[in-house]
Amino acid sequence: MVVVVAVATPLLAFAGALVGHLLVRKSDRELDHWRRRAETMRLLRWAVELATDPEESRSRAGVLVLDALLDSEFLQSEDVELVATIAGGVALDTVGPGISARRGAVAAGQRPPG
Repeated sequence: MVVVVAVATPLLAFAGALVGHLLVRKSDRELDHWRRRAETMRLLRWAVELATDPEESRSRAGVLVLDALLDSEFLQSEDVELVATIAGGVALDTVGPGISARRGAVAAGQRPPG
């Protein structure tokens, strides 16, 4: 009986620690996913505000930020189409069709042109 308790106690403690660790890792991944998405949306709002600014230099900077956001590590797969559509629409309104080929390639799942 003493041997069973002596062996079972450390094994149960290890199993409990392992389960706790796995749960924390899962919640950390979910939190990281949420934070990246929130940062993407914050950058998207900021870039759209800049891109639609009447001052030409600010507008151009906003379009460049939208373009850079398409290559950003923050951008997650489920947000690519949304960002590409918004970037294409804003770019068409501000600088013409220059970014629309890039938007089309991203929406089709291809690597966007340089």
